[in-house]
Amino acid sequence: MYLDNVTDKRLVNEVKRRLSNISADYVSGSGMIEQMIADSKLSVFPSVLTTERPERASQYLNAGRVVIICDNSPFAVILPVTFSEFLDSPEGNQQRWQSGTFSRLLRTFSFVCAAVISAVYIAVINFHQEMLPSQLLLLIAQSRSQIPFSSLSELLVMEIFFELVREAGVRVPNAVGSAIGVVGGLILGSAAIDAGMVSPVTLIIVAISGLANSVLPDYDFSFGIRVIKFALILLGGVLGLYGVMFGIAAAVMLVSSQKSLGEYYISTPFSGKTVNSNAFLQVPLWKQQMRSKRLGTVRPRQQPDISR
Repeated sequence: MYLDNVTDKRLVNEVKRRLSNISADYVSGSGMIEQMIADSKLSVFPSVLTTERPERASQYLNAGRVVIICDNSPFAVILPVTFSEFLDSPEGNQQRWQSGTFSRLLRTFSFVCAAVISAVYIAVINFHQEMLPSQLLLLIAQSRSQIPFSSLSELLVMEIFFELVREAGVRVPNAVGSAIGVVGGLILGSAAIDAGMVSPVTLIIVAISGLANSVLPDYDFSFGIRVIKFALILLGGVLGLYGVMFGIAAAVMLVSSQKSLGEYYISTPFSGKTVNSNAFLQVPLWKQQMRSKRLGTVRPRQQPDISR
């Protein structure tokens, strides 16, 4: 699907070319289509956006994107997309611009916390204790005095247990899924602290990281953040903050080289008059006069300067 008088024909032809080149006996849904037509084969981040919401798909159609709808699947595939659009909520322009901007800033902060807070914690307590205030350092040392495991193994085990609780909540029926997530997390954390296997500070860090990851609106994107988080934890536990910075730099370089339908993943416009101009600010509806120029849309202007 695309708007004939808006979408760049080169994008449409490229999507048709990639779809026609799929040589498989059976393609069951949108997830398989994404893997077949994606630019990057090894990236942990998705190169297309999937949604079940009709108003979100129509919003991207109006912006000059291409939408693929597959039989037997409730998801629509939107492409090309950029990194910042995975931090945008499905509601999008349905919110007032003040609350939308606050939500975007909150999701951006959650993205950073989900990716690096656990790695920074393990790097600081292992290699850079001088960065902590004395009282906080004594509190952490006291809470860990009876723990039989190293701080790195303790954090990794708790992160894996948290992932198990998360997956259990997703796989079981919806009626008991939320209960398993909440009750399982509370019981597991409380029992681990009472048994002297985990320090309370580590449990707090793991909980903050997990909650921050749950704030991200796209599941495939949040899964990529979870993979990056474990890599940063290992680097931070072995090399300290230098390892964390090296891991962040490597992740940024990989994401910078990734493309979505030939469009660079982080090519985010910062024009104040463009729809979804960046990950941090939501432009008021009456100021969203222009479509993104980087998509080469046939009609760059979507509304006049005075539209309300």
